[in-house]
Amino acid sequence: MPAVGKTVPKSGYLVYLLIDPETHEPFYVGMTSNPKQRWFAHHTDPASQVYHKMRDMRARGIKCRVRILADNLGREEAKERELHFIGHYGDVLVNRLGTPRHGHAIRESMLAKWRNKRSINL
Repeated sequence: MPAVGKTVPKSGYLVYLLIDPETHEPFYVGMTSNPKQRWFAHHTDPASQVYHKMRDMRARGIKCRVRILADNLGREEAKERELHFIGHYGDVLVNRLGTPRHGHAIRESMLAKWRNKRSINL
């Protein structure tokens, strides 16, 4: 996974943002402990909204940009930060358009839980 401004961590989880370089708009927030495997999944899972967005970009000769938002995290902390950034970037993300059976949709109850937190360690 090409990183913008940071190298891929050797251990732990990272939270990342995929960005459309034409519009400079983010379109996906994710977390992983294996960036290469996750990058491969984004390119090969047609059930994923990210796959379709990236396929359309590739067809136009465009490569998405990747920004590492946080790294070297434990799993629970990575989940918490991923939710924070999904809430921050809002409805422009394809995360909000996926289906729960594929694990990409963020249920309103999860976002409500995040919104009800008083603070988050970032």
